[in-house]
Amino acid sequence: MGTGLTVKHIEENRIFDSGVWASFNHSRIEKPEQLTFNTVLLHPGWFINADVRKVDFTNVQWYGMPGGPEGTLDEELGAVKTRGAFESPHAPLSQACQRLSANAEENREYPLANEFHYWSMDALRQEGWRSFGPIRTLYWALSGYGVRAARAFGVLVAIWAVFTIFYLLVPSSPFSGLSVSDFGEAIIYSLGAIARLNPEPKPDPGWFQFLVTVEGLVGPLQIGLLLLAIRRQVMR
Repeated sequence: MGTGLTVKHIEENRIFDSGVWASFNHSRIEKPEQLTFNTVLLHPGWFINADVRKVDFTNVQWYGMPGGPEGTLDEELGAVKTRGAFESPHAPLSQACQRLSANAEENREYPLANEFHYWSMDALRQEGWRSFGPIRTLYWALSGYGVRAARAFGVLVAIWAVFTIFYLLVPSSPFSGLSVSDFGEAIIYSLGAIARLNPEPKPDPGWFQFLVTVEGLVGPLQIGLLLLAIRRQVMR
């Protein structure tokens, strides 16, 4: 494609309707900045093996993305496998979403870029746990690949609650008891430990010290993941 080309929706001549499946597989775009998709409905799976990082997407609605028709990653993977003749569509769709994420981020469409990033990572996760690895699996579980602030916050609150309960149950803990005052002190202590504020009382060697040390390690890590997810949602 060497000259400017605009693919634009016209009300009386819908180019891509809800039941359409197109493919730009292995398309060679010599000047991608001259290719424009304007006011059309598109599937991420259409752009497998096509470098669209510099293509102009103007007022486009993406299936499964914010502002577009409802759709799921599983549905997109199924459609790519059926219509795209891919035995394993996970890696090709992941690469396509990664390129679309880069395109959206370059154009400061950050919510869209975040969703494409999530799909890109999650497609690889669904391909198989062994190839995805434990670290990236934890990254998904704890913060949705750094783009799910609500998930990261929920996990942080869960860590706070779990260690509060541990402090009430461990015999060597100064809060071991079931009274209201013990519960309140354990909540405050756990909050200080999760933020590494070195709260009083200082733990003696034993299970209580071990729990405080573990919370002092995982708490700041989860706080960092939460801040990263918030940054990605509000970055301008």
